[in-house]
Amino acid sequence: MNTAEEQLQLIERMIKQSQQKISDNGQFYLLWGWVALSASLIHYGLLHFTDFSMPYLVWIILMPLAGIVSSIMGRKQSKKAERTLYSDKVLPYLWASCTISMLILIVLGYKLTWTLVYPLLLIIWAIGLFSSGALIRFKPLMYAAALNWILAIFAFFVAFDVQLLLIACSMLFSYLVPGYMLQAQARRDAA
Repeated sequence: MNTAEEQLQLIERMIKQSQQKISDNGQFYLLWGWVALSASLIHYGLLHFTDFSMPYLVWIILMPLAGIVSSIMGRKQSKKAERTLYSDKVLPYLWASCTISMLILIVLGYKLTWTLVYPLLLIIWAIGLFSSGALIRFKPLMYAAALNWILAIFAFFVAFDVQLLLIACSMLFSYLVPGYMLQAQARRDAA
């Protein structure tokens, strides 16, 4: 039978493995951060600087492409990764539930106003970021979640085009900065 100290060491080891895997997976935050940042800025630019009648198409094109790339990256990593409670079981289900919730919002967005959909997406991102940060004990993700909640509150009170800029801000500070921090941590851990 395991002693309490051995159980704590096991939990600590599992958390460290999860942190390492997520550190290695900073690339997922970078992928989604760059794609959503680009899509929001392109959408904004098309709205303000062109006569293009369907600026939202940038999302319809870029997001599925990012989903395909993300799936391929995930499959490659899962083949070489060791199974842990946190990284291989909890986090994929967490982000799957966030993704399904976002897809429902996006697909049924025509029933709502888009000025309501984008703040709700920020809230869902915050839930995923906060939970991920708590599970792997990476505070920058938790701070990023807090930023998303603040941006979501603000987004409820601004016009749609400003919401696009808030999403760009969210991606910069919630996905790209933590993604690069995770990559740097992985490089430090490897050295």
